[in-house]
Amino acid sequence: FNDKNIYLSSSLPALNAILQNKKNSINKNSLSTFISYGYWDPIELGLFENIDCAIPGYVYTLNKNKKFSKSKYLFSAENLSYKSIRDCLDEVIYNQIPEEVDFSIALSGGLDSNILAYALSKTNRDFKAFSLKIPTAKNEYKYINQTINDLNIYHEYISIETNQVIDESKNIIKKLGLPLRSSQPIYQSFLRKRASELGSRVFFTGDGADEIFGGYLQGFFYFLRDKNFDL
Repeated sequence: FNDKNIYLSSSLPALNAILQNKKNSINKNSLSTFISYGYWDPIELGLFENIDCAIPGYVYTLNKNKKFSKSKYLFSAENLSYKSIRDCLDEVIYNQIPEEVDFSIALSGGLDSNILAYALSKTNRDFKAFSLKIPTAKNEYKYINQTINDLNIYHEYISIETNQVIDESKNIIKKLGLPLRSSQPIYQSFLRKRASELGSRVFFTGDGADEIFGGYLQGFFYFLRDKNFDL
């Protein structure tokens, strides 16, 4: 919100550029939460004072008087799926496979990316897999290699130097206009660049699996808070 005008964007730097003549300070509560837990809730705590996040599941209406109204949109009962988790995962993955371009995946030793690789391999479509070659991932190499051999897929290990990580961190933070809670998007950017060099136009990752199965440590704080535990 800037005076009587409302601006919408998926980019925080773009919105901050619009508000450049107005002092748009960082929300101290958001910053404090991020430093403490590595995450903050962008719905309830925007990073910047004058920029709010649209709430998922709501429809926003702007009338001629430039007033916002919002209403919750819920799926009706007939749209709910009662399939097994296995069938749902397969259906979601199959529906995302591009027919007209090459695609690649990020492959770690974790359950999420291995399930993804297995599901994609059943489609009989050729694809490439990429993994990070860094000291902290050494324990996962044997699982990665086993998956590669079992599924007989093209694979590359990508080596990264420390100075590359630092430079890429600055680049990503500048473009997003947000702090990073983990190194995952930084390392993934190197995998995506290599995939692009080899002609891939779609890149699959295991992102989202941890949200489904509760694997992110940062989520516990918000889960307990929502359950009205005294924090």
